[in-house]
Amino acid sequence: MNLRSTAWLFAVMFSMLWLFGLMLAFKKNPLDRSYVVPTLQAARDLDVVSVTIERRPPGKDPQEFQFTQDNDVWRLKDASSNLAVKVESFRINNIVSQVKNARKDEEADVSNDLARHGLDAPQATITIRGRDRTRPASLTDDDKDKKDEKKDSPKEKVWKLHLGKESADKKYVFANSSDEPNRVFAVAKSSVDSLFFDDPNHLRSKGIFDFSDATAKSVEIKQGAAELELTKGDDNLWRFVKPSLGYADVEGPAPPKDLPPEIKLPKTGVKGLLEAIRAIRVDADGDFVAMHKDNLTKFQLEDGKEALRIQVGTPDGKKDSKETVLVGVQERGYYYARLGNDEGVFKLQAKVIDPVVDALKNPGRLRSLDVGHFDPKTIDAVTLTIGAEETKLWKPEGKPWQIQIGTDKPKKANEKAVQTLLDTLQGKRQIQRFHDVAGDAVKKLDAELGLDAPKAVVTLYANGLEKKDEVKEKKDEKKDEKKEDKKDEKKDTKTEDGFNLKKDATPALTLHFGKADKDTVAVLRLKDDRFVVAKSMLDAAAPAEGALAFLDPALPSFDAFDVAHLELQRGAKKIELEKATGAQAGRWLVKEGADQADHNLADVLRTDHLFRALGSLTAKKWVKRLDAKEDLEKYGLKAPVLTATVNVKKQQLTPAGAASALAMLGLPGEARLFAAVNAVVANMQASKGETIVVQFGAETADKDVYAKHSGSDLLFTVPAGLLKALREIDLRDKTALVAFEPALAAGIVGAPAGQSLAGVNALAPASTGQVTGLDPARIKEVRVAVRTSYELREFAFQRKDKTWTDASGLKDFNLDADKVEELVKDFGRLRAERFISLAGGPKTDHKLAAKDFLVKIDLTTDDGKAATITMGAPFERGHFAHSSNWREAVFLVNLSKVEPLLRGVGFFAKERAVAE
Repeated sequence: MNLRSTAWLFAVMFSMLWLFGLMLAFKKNPLDRSYVVPTLQAARDLDVVSVTIERRPPGKDPQEFQFTQDNDVWRLKDASSNLAVKVESFRINNIVSQVKNARKDEEADVSNDLARHGLDAPQATITIRGRDRTRPASLTDDDKDKKDEKKDSPKEKVWKLHLGKESADKKYVFANSSDEPNRVFAVAKSSVDSLFFDDPNHLRSKGIFDFSDATAKSVEIKQGAAELELTKGDDNLWRFVKPSLGYADVEGPAPPKDLPPEIKLPKTGVKGLLEAIRAIRVDADGDFVAMHKDNLTKFQLEDGKEALRIQVGTPDGKKDSKETVLVGVQERGYYYARLGNDEGVFKLQAKVIDPVVDALKNPGRLRSLDVGHFDPKTIDAVTLTIGAEETKLWKPEGKPWQIQIGTDKPKKANEKAVQTLLDTLQGKRQIQRFHDVAGDAVKKLDAELGLDAPKAVVTLYANGLEKKDEVKEKKDEKKDEKKEDKKDEKKDTKTEDGFNLKKDATPALTLHFGKADKDTVAVLRLKDDRFVVAKSMLDAAAPAEGALAFLDPALPSFDAFDVAHLELQRGAKKIELEKATGAQAGRWLVKEGADQADHNLADVLRTDHLFRALGSLTAKKWVKRLDAKEDLEKYGLKAPVLTATVNVKKQQLTPAGAASALAMLGLPGEARLFAAVNAVVANMQASKGETIVVQFGAETADKDVYAKHSGSDLLFTVPAGLLKALREIDLRDKTALVAFEPALAAGIVGAPAGQSLAGVNALAPASTGQVTGLDPARIKEVRVAVRTSYELREFAFQRKDKTWTDASGLKDFNLDADKVEELVKDFGRLRAERFISLAGGPKTDHKLAAKDFLVKIDLTTDDGKAATITMGAPFERGHFAHSSNWREAVFLVNLSKVEPLLRGVGFFAKERAVAE
C-alpha cells in the first residue's frame, strides 16, 4: 500500500463519520412510550402557564382547581368567588413534574378497557397548558434567526392526564392521556401522590415573609396614627424615618454575662424586630379561611382600611419590592390577616403579632445607644472647634496624621491621641438618655443644655480627603487655564498633603458638646438628636490643654554623637561634661565646681543614657503656649530646679577630607582601607552648632514636673522620675577595675592618619554601647563553648531553610531552634552593660583567657563576616567580656544573657519525653 492509497482510505473514513454525524443531527428523537404523556415528558424547556385539576369523586360534587402562574408566583383561582390566592410554587411544580414523569408499570396486567378501569368518565383530569421552547435540532442558525423574526413566543400546547379507578390493592391507579386516549396504563399511586390532596389549603403558603437580615432594607409598621419606619442605608446602618429618632440599634444590648447557658433570650434591636416579623406564619391548614368575595370587608382587610400594616422592603433587581401583610379583626386569640398582594384570608395567633405591635408602641427601645456609627479606619479628616479656635487633623495617604492649630504651620500629630479620640467618639452604648422635643421647645432646651453656644464641635470625615492624583489633576487644569507662574506652582505643590476635602465630602459624624456637670454632658448630633453622655467624652474631644493634646509629644531631638558640651545646673551646683583632648581623647570628663576635669572620667553608659534622655525628650502632656509676658514663677521655671544646656555640633566630612579619603583608597594592599578611614576621622569638621536648653520646674497636681524646651514655645510636663534621675545621676566613673593605661593616654582614641585604628573603631561602641554589629537574620553558623567545673562542652548549629539544626553530633539531642534564634539576636548586635576599659585588653582577674573563660560564642554570617564574644568572671550584675571586633576593650554583659548559657545542653535542648 502506497502513500496515496493510504490517504484515500483516511478520506473515505472521515467522510463516513461526517455522514453518520449528520444523520444523527437530522434524526428525530423517538418518543419514550413508557411514559403516560410522552410528548409532555419530551418537552425539555417547558414554560407552564396553568394547571387545572378537575375531580369527580363518586357520590360528591365535582371539584375544579385552577392554578395560574405569573412571574414565578402560582395562584389558585376559586371559581365561585372569582378570587385568587397565592400557593406554594414548589407544590405546583411538583404536580407538573409528577404528571410529566408518570410512567406505566410494565408488571401490571392491564387491558385497554376504558370503562372497566374508570376511564370512560375519569375521576380526575389534570390539564397542563404551556409552551415548549425547545427548537428542533435540524434547524440551522439562519433558520433560527428567520424563525425568531416571525414569532413573538412559542405556540401554546395542552396536555391532559386522566385518572380512573385504583387497583384492588390500592397500589396502582389506572390512567391514560391526551397523547394515547385509547390506551390504559397502570401507574404507581405513590408516583402521583401530589394529585390526591384533600384540602387545597394544603397548597397555600404558611410562611408570610421571605427575607433575611442581609436582604431587608426597610421596615414599616402602621396602626392608626402610630407609625414606625426604619431604613437601612448603603453604609448598612439602620435609621429611624418615623418617628425621627436617629440611629436604630441593630444588635440590641448583650445578654448578662452571668446568664446560664441553657437560657436563650430573644433577640432585641432591629434584628430582634426582623426575627419577630419572620416568625409570623400560619400554624395549620385549618387556619386558612374559605374564599368568599366578602372576606376583605368582613375581616377589615381592604387595602387602606386594615387595623395594622406590616411591610418589609427588600431589593428586587434594580428596584426595591415590599412584602406586606395586612392585619384586621382580632377574635379569640387570633388576628385575621392577608398578604398585601393576595386576597386569601388566614388566621394568625395574636402572640406572633404582639412583639411587632410592642415595637410600634415603644420605638425608643430600638434606639441605638452608640454615639458614633463609623469605621475608625476610614476616618481621614477631623475638624475640632474649641471656643473660637479651629483645629484640623488629617491623614494624608500613606503618611502619619497631621495637625494644624488655628493658623499655625502644620505639624505631626499625636497618633495615639487621635486614635483614642476616634475610639472614644464611637461611644459604644454610651448614650445615657435622650432629649426629644419639637417646635418652640427646641430653642429653650438648647439654651438650657448649652447647645446654642457649644463648648466644642467635632466633625469626622470618612474617606473625605482628596487623593494626591485628584489634587494634581486640579493643578494641571488650573495651570493650563491660567498659566500660573512657577512660584504659584510651588505653592500649590505644598498643599498636596494639606487639608483638602472633596467637594462632595459629607461628615460621618458631627457632635456639638454643650454644658457639662460633674459627670455628664449634653450632645447634639444630626439636626434634632439630643442626648446625654459621660463627661469623659467631652474631656476626650476638648481636653484641658485644648488642641495641644493632639500634637506629637516629641521635642526637637539631637544625636548623642553630636554633643559637644553639656551643662547641668542643679540649683547652685553646676556639673559640666567636656570632651577630653590630648591625654584623654575620646572620653567624656566630668567637671564639678573647681575640680580638675582631667581627673574625673565620666561613666560611659550613664553619660550615654543622659544624652539619649535629653536628645529624645518627649512631653508627657502639653500644657499651654507660652508668650514673652508669661509668668513662669507659678510653674517653677523662673528659678528652675534643674537646667540642662547642651551644645550640639553635627559632625560632617570636609571636602578636603573626602578628597584625602579617595586618594588613600588608591594605596596598595590592606593599608588603603586603614588610611582612608583615618583620613575621614582626621578631617571631620563640626558644624557651627546650636545650644539647646531644657528647664525643669515645679511639680504639677498630678505629681509630674513642668518643663520648658528652647526649641518650643509650649509648656509641657515630664514624669517626676525623669527629673529625679537627672538630679541624682552620678556621671563619674567609679569602677574599681577601670584601667586606662598610658597607651590610652598616648592617643589611641582619635589617632591621626597612619597610626593604629583600634581607637577609631572604639569611637562608636564607646558612645552607643554596641560591641557587635552583625545582622541576626544573616547569621548562618553558631559555635558555642561552655566551661563547667567538669568539662568544656562545645556546640555547633547551622541555619538551614530558615530554621536552626544541630551540627554538634550529639545523640538523642532535640534542639530548641527558638533558643538559638534568641542567642543570635542577643549577641549579633550585643550592647555592653558598661565598659570596664577601652585599652590594654583583658586582665587576669577578668578570666577571659583560653583556659579560663566561661562562655565563648563564634558567629558567622552568610557574607563571611564573623565575631567572637568571650565571657569570663562575674562582676556586679554581669560578666567580664570582650569581642574580637574590639580586642583592647573589656566590658560587662548582663547576667541574664550569660547565666542561662551555663546550663549548656539544658539551655539549647527541648525536654525529651521518656516512656514509663
